[in-house]
Amino acid sequence: MSNVFLHGKPAVKVNGEFVLWGVTDKAKLYNIDGDEKWIPNSLCEYNDKEKSLIIEEWFYNKIFENES
Repeated sequence: MSNVFLHGKPAVKVNGEFVLWGVTDKAKLYNIDGDEKWIPNSLCEYNDKEKSLIIEEWFYNKIFENES
């Protein structure tokens, strides 16, 4: 079990970079280990200095469910 939490819920920390042109009011586009994914602002926290992203675990599992 991970010791990473976001908004009091289990989360996953991944390497990721914000894609500059991918911005809406409710979500941003991130390049996560080569995959571009839209992540709602309410479900993540981006660290520009570390180029890392913390995503609520349930949502991370949902967007990567078909990838092993």
